[in-house]
Amino acid sequence: MYTSIDGHKIHYTTEGAGYPCLIPSLVGTPPYERSFSSQLRKHLQLVFVELRGNRSDVGEVSLLTLDSLVDDLDRFREAIGIDRAAVLGHSMHCLLPVRYAVRHPQGISHAILVCGSPSLAPSLQAEREEYWHLIASEERKQILAENLAGLEKRLRGASASEAIAIDYVANGPATFYEPRFDCSDFLRDASFDAAIWERFWGPDGEFAKVDPQVEFPKVKCPVLILAGAFDFLCPPTLWSGLKDKFTRGTYRVFEKSGHWPHLEEQKLFDSTLIEWIRNS
Repeated sequence: MYTSIDGHKIHYTTEGAGYPCLIPSLVGTPPYERSFSSQLRKHLQLVFVELRGNRSDVGEVSLLTLDSLVDDLDRFREAIGIDRAAVLGHSMHCLLPVRYAVRHPQGISHAILVCGSPSLAPSLQAEREEYWHLIASEERKQILAENLAGLEKRLRGASASEAIAIDYVANGPATFYEPRFDCSDFLRDASFDAAIWERFWGPDGEFAKVDPQVEFPKVKCPVLILAGAFDFLCPPTLWSGLKDKFTRGTYRVFEKSGHWPHLEEQKLFDSTLIEWIRNS
């Protein structure tokens, strides 16, 4: 389905019944549509929305900001007739519900941050590397080394957008609990727009500008932070000293998950999320 937000055609998919939960994405929603369980759809109305890119209009990328995205998300919520909703952000999309809660507190009831990083500050990169060296098994490290050894050849001739996806697949051992999991099929129909990626994930991008020390205390709604013990992209230790900046925060770690606990430990993920929403 499509709706128009500020002159841009925005694609969204609604599945399930129950309390509404918005799941925004800048890289397409097909992987999210696949990764959340049918059981969860019995409790929540999941609204997958492609704020920009993939099946939605991109517009002028240089004008996009974190603020403009959450403003569009709020207009989207109103356009489809939802009074108030939970907002779930996965990976660096976790900063969308945070900023949304700051700018539009009337539209959000719960902020759900799944396997994200509190920011993209350069200082956190050293912590990611340390976590990998300490936690990853020799087998996992070897599999990653083998994947990366053939990466240059696979990248040859690839577009900038294709290169992002190829690199993501190669880094599977740092992404999934099962180090040999091939996520190529899982990512099908998703689109990594290189310009959007640089605008938000780049070293000077919008996500890198977020200061958790300033931002997090402004969030007044309940916040659920979910992390995977084998997530080497956004390791759980990144939240140390920062998760308590939320006045109503809850923190959980999934012991047999990497970056995708809603796929890797669906039953536990579902029960954790449903119970938390009910009790908060």
